[in-house]
Amino acid sequence: MQNKTVEKKEQTVAIIGGGVSGALTCAHLLNQRKIPLQIVLIEPRPEAGIGLAYCTKFDGHLLNVTAGGMSAFPDDPEHFVNYAKLHYPQATKKDFLPRMFFGEYIKHIYAEALDKSQDFHKIVRIDEKVADLESNKEGFKIELSNGQNVEAAMVMLALGNLSGRAPRWLDKLSFDDNNYIHNVWDVQRVASIQPTENLLIVGSGLTAIDQLVYLASRGHKGKITCVSKHGFFPQAHFQEPVIGTAQDSLPPANVLKALRELRTRAKSKDWRLVVDGVRSESQVWWQSLDQKEQRRFLRHVQTYWDIHRHRMAYSISEIVKELETKGQLQLIAGRVESMAKSNGAISVVVKARGSDTELRLEADRVLNCTGPQASVKTIDCPLLEKLYDRKLVISHPAGGGISCDSAGRVIGEKGAPRENLFAIGPMLKAQLFESVAVPEIKTQAKNTAGAIIERMLRCEANL
Repeated sequence: MQNKTVEKKEQTVAIIGGGVSGALTCAHLLNQRKIPLQIVLIEPRPEAGIGLAYCTKFDGHLLNVTAGGMSAFPDDPEHFVNYAKLHYPQATKKDFLPRMFFGEYIKHIYAEALDKSQDFHKIVRIDEKVADLESNKEGFKIELSNGQNVEAAMVMLALGNLSGRAPRWLDKLSFDDNNYIHNVWDVQRVASIQPTENLLIVGSGLTAIDQLVYLASRGHKGKITCVSKHGFFPQAHFQEPVIGTAQDSLPPANVLKALRELRTRAKSKDWRLVVDGVRSESQVWWQSLDQKEQRRFLRHVQTYWDIHRHRMAYSISEIVKELETKGQLQLIAGRVESMAKSNGAISVVVKARGSDTELRLEADRVLNCTGPQASVKTIDCPLLEKLYDRKLVISHPAGGGISCDSAGRVIGEKGAPRENLFAIGPMLKAQLFESVAVPEIKTQAKNTAGAIIERMLRCEANL
């Protein structure tokens, strides 16, 4: 049910962002029968539930976690696998299924919750951007991009993965130049790349891998050069995935001790089992670190952790390996210093990692695959910038994003959690460490919905 008429605000929960985080939280709120709610889901995309990560229409973009780990419900680990079998009868827990299919799964959960809750809750779906958010005595006033306002007692920020502003390394190259693709999820722009063009991809993480796989599927013939600070691609999963890894803890409070312990364990079993074995305890370990240790990890270890923790499916790694074997793909460790247009192509200067050597490259097209941003200085999110400026939210001192407590309540300027403002998803990474993947977000969605309901019940009891 969709309705753009917002009624009373006393029991109104506004969710800003309708990607996976927002849609799952909305579903949990709709599935409860403790208190009737009016839920305002604000998402400019025409469909709720897919967000940036699952909006791809290319079935070669696979999940980075096996189907067995992708259930949207912590209490029902077989939920996604059972759903998948309705569409892929041969699907198993070990399969890396298409990301676009997972997007359909989240849309199904959201639609099902809507259908079953019409007699108890009201859902208001608004396909606009949020221009501003202001707190008042009764909750919040939400200003929409069309100039209209929405009043709500409680708000949840489900902003998802945020892109960055124009990078400084563009230098003399215009942000609007046709040869520069800032948003690699702009299907038309990427599809316009000609098979013979020589490409420069800035970044070598999973966003870059997605583009490499797509280009390979189209039979791209031109040379592809990837440049990133450390010069690493993500590691690959087992060819035959292992299900049910034994869980273990990490030595608390000290990054170096934890790193040494992981290396010791990796001497007796495959490093993938070691990394996967601490996944369920990684947030607890992160909270045991003081801010100095957290910053030390982010500065010296983060990249190495990410390439081992956030891996690509084995079949995807084989595609990348083939591009490298053919000599078509080159990976450079270094920093892009500058770009300029020259005779219709782009001249690029790269400073090689660990030296003063400058490499000069030329490309027909440049793709920005640096991935999502979290720093106050780099994000391209006018709403969040306003919230930072007014101290309605504050960034985590260790690494940007949004500071919150364990229940997802946003920490205010004075250091205390706000009872009526919540956040969920990737912008909580500096706070929670693991906050970008579905196995963690599904738990956040459940817990945050529970905290919102509890708060609403308390408010109703005091009326």
